[in-house]
Amino acid sequence: MNFVFNVIVITVIMVVIYVMMMWVVDRRIALELVNSLLRVCRLHQLQLTFLHTVKRKYRKYEREIDFMLGVKYAQLKQYKEATVHFNDVFLYEDETFMYTEQLQWVLPSYKETRNVQDGKLVIEAFKRQIRHDARFEDVIKPYSQLFE
Repeated sequence: MNFVFNVIVITVIMVVIYVMMMWVVDRRIALELVNSLLRVCRLHQLQLTFLHTVKRKYRKYEREIDFMLGVKYAQLKQYKEATVHFNDVFLYEDETFMYTEQLQWVLPSYKETRNVQDGKLVIEAFKRQIRHDARFEDVIKPYSQLFE
């Protein structure tokens, strides 16, 4: 009973924060805030459901949401599903993207699924980012020989 009450309270707080943030600030910030709250509370299935729902509603943030989904699936050791979302983020657009500590989940997912071909393409995408942020080199280094 206590667990159910906690889940309900967290969900209500999450919805209130999300609605308030959408009115006050940016939807992306609200999305990241709710996603972080769910991650901290270890509500994995609710976090996945939330992200999939938001992805359908806000196409503008689809790339960011796909990254969040990929990270979540990688954390849950569902690497095949993670690589599907990472492919949508890194393989189909030639844009710059910011470094984040969560990039540590990307290449191990390709290693676990033995998807060398897409792993090489992701490494190439990361290499293009090194001129913007040298920390991408640290992400690539442990996997460069594996995918080359």
